[in-house]
Amino acid sequence: MKFVTRASALAVVACLATPAQADFSFSPRFFLYFDNAYQRSSGFDDQNGLLVGADAEAEAELSDFFGTPVDVDTHDAVSASISNQQVYPLFGAAFTVDLDSAKRTQVTFSALYGKSSTELATLQTFEQDITVEGFTAEDVITQHVSGKSKAKRLDLELTLQHRLNERFALLGGLRYERIKSKGAFDFNNVSSNNASNLFELLFGEGDIVIGLNESNGTMYNSVTDHVFSARVGGAAFANLNQRNLVYLNGLLHYTHQSADDVESRLVVPDLDFDESNNIDIKSETAIGPDISVGYVHRFTDTIGLDVRYRAIVYFPVGGSRDFDDPRVNHGINAGLTFNF
Repeated sequence: MKFVTRASALAVVACLATPAQADFSFSPRFFLYFDNAYQRSSGFDDQNGLLVGADAEAEAELSDFFGTPVDVDTHDAVSASISNQQVYPLFGAAFTVDLDSAKRTQVTFSALYGKSSTELATLQTFEQDITVEGFTAEDVITQHVSGKSKAKRLDLELTLQHRLNERFALLGGLRYERIKSKGAFDFNNVSSNNASNLFELLFGEGDIVIGLNESNGTMYNSVTDHVFSARVGGAAFANLNQRNLVYLNGLLHYTHQSADDVESRLVVPDLDFDESNNIDIKSETAIGPDISVGYVHRFTDTIGLDVRYRAIVYFPVGGSRDFDDPRVNHGINAGLTFNF
């Protein structure tokens, strides 16, 4: 959850600078940024696979409890989710240093930090067949999870710019992003009672329950994402007059996102159930464009206002997401640049 930076800040600094100015600049920045990470519709195969992966553990526990072999087969899992966009108010700054006396090559380090919260809901339906003593019970189970996830993100970027002339520049850079997310969610489980009825008939008193079984609880999740990216491209500028300028940045990025194991805890008081586990999350690799269009107004030779719209698209080329289900980040970025 992650894609804000200031590659174009270098272009702005270059346009604000003159040969008489000093060798560095400082730019406090604010970015209102939108992230559709929770709204993507693919990638549920891994989540559904966790159910199938738990069959062996369930078989061992049931077989040990009843003292006879029990076979568990989970299949036909279907999942869906809905969420609003994450909206991050991010605050930070960029620091730029000239690497040569002609001020044609500059390096910028930038940092932004902010918080966001998102309402989301997930619905998962699956079938489960349990076989014991030659009899098979078939159940349909539905699990609904809904609640709020809170996130804290830190973006760090190092960018290099080389001006070819007064109109064009080459850009390249590296970025690291860290997103810490945690949430508490209402958990609802509804299932038929065929398996429990079978166990009652074979090992209990034979009491049959007609209808559905429902249980409620709370699920807690916590995860930290790490995003590493490299990008390269160019910038073009056009002076409207001595005080005003517009610019366009176009870059291509290569991004790799990994995550720590999800720390998950499920508490269901009615069943006296309280279990914690770590869930492995697959990494994701993506490519795509990073486009910015902006406007600069020079108040003086050393102070300028930079306002831009930035959009970054992440097309997955590795991981559980489909290529046609990209992540899209966009928003408005504004800051003041002070040249020294």
